[in-house]
Amino acid sequence: MASPRSRYPSSSDEPPPTASAEYRPGYCNIGHREQRRRYRYAGVGALVTLVYLSAVLAASAPAGLVVGAFAPLALAYEFFVQARAQFCVKFAVLGRYDFTGSGGEAGRVADPENRRADTTSAIRITVVSVVAAGVTTGVLYALVESL
Repeated sequence: MASPRSRYPSSSDEPPPTASAEYRPGYCNIGHREQRRRYRYAGVGALVTLVYLSAVLAASAPAGLVVGAFAPLALAYEFFVQARAQFCVKFAVLGRYDFTGSGGEAGRVADPENRRADTTSAIRITVVSVVAAGVTTGVLYALVESL
């Protein structure tokens, strides 16, 4: 007799609907391991941003120095968006994909049409990340300036 677990699978037994272990041009070129790596990088970028802003505030430095938070903030946004989208900008530029940590394979993207779709997605992710970092930096500057 089969166990109740095998007869009645729960929703937690299924991978999330967005989880994929196969390359989809312009939509998905990394698996779970690469996603986790990007979440870690995003966390490091956010931490560096917080430490930097704390130092600026603690030193009572000019508010203009808040603009220095833009670079780590932009990287944090970039890696976070890449992880959420399951899409690596660097892999898109290099014409690669990697699902080795998700039971899939790694390889090269040869089809020019697929490369173009990947490049478009990579540009979109980078633009969204830079704009978000710019807006956040502006808000942080305004907050520090008002102190």
